[in-house]
Amino acid sequence: MLLPCPVCLLCWKIRDRQDPTGFLPRSRVRKDPHQLVALYEVHARKWQNAWELRVEGLGLTWSPTLIDAESRAREHIASSLGVSEGSIHVDLVPRVSDELDQLALEARRTVHEAEEAQRVAAAKAREAVARLTDAGLSPADISRFLGLPQERITRLTEQ
Repeated sequence: MLLPCPVCLLCWKIRDRQDPTGFLPRSRVRKDPHQLVALYEVHARKWQNAWELRVEGLGLTWSPTLIDAESRAREHIASSLGVSEGSIHVDLVPRVSDELDQLALEARRTVHEAEEAQRVAAAKAREAVARLTDAGLSPADISRFLGLPQERITRLTEQ
């Protein structure tokens, strides 16, 4: 699936008119400041001592580790299509088993929610410190009032 550059939708129009295969000719890609980027979903399945990488329409390749899988898949796609690796973005979808895939998804979602909650808490703490400081409270009083270490209050007032 092709995505337009984030600057404009001109890329979609150029691609539709000039390249029904999904890639502009190389000379066009070099000249166009709004290059098209091809996004490929690559399914990585664990087997024995490596990962099988399946790219729909382009076959299989492999990687010894999941860390190297994205670059291996990008190389495979680029060489199969005769395009530069820079024009390929890979969405790697690792699979082990239904149970472990679901567990990993839940873990990533929970971590993401915790990180978001931490960002919200930090923003609220900064706002509270600023408003309490404006109300005339000392850093020691704000520390006691919010239940945060005084060093943290000092850092928040400096931000």
